[in-house]
Amino acid sequence: MVTRDNDKGKSTLFVAQRQSERLLERHWLKNAQLGIDSSLSDKRMAAIKREEISDKARDIGARLRQRAANIV
Repeated sequence: MVTRDNDKGKSTLFVAQRQSERLLERHWLKNAQLGIDSSLSDKRMAAIKREEISDKARDIGARLRQRAANIV
């Protein structure tokens, strides 16, 4: 259960949500990068794939920030 009676509670919730978001993005990017390095040899294709991964990570971050805003 989440209590939101004071500013400290809101702040703690936001910090926890932000830490969770960063961890998820790092984990996702690391796994995606491993996939690129092992499966793609063409540098051009790797660059395109990295761009797609960056877009996906930004989307994940935006969704998590939106969820955090809705919680608080």
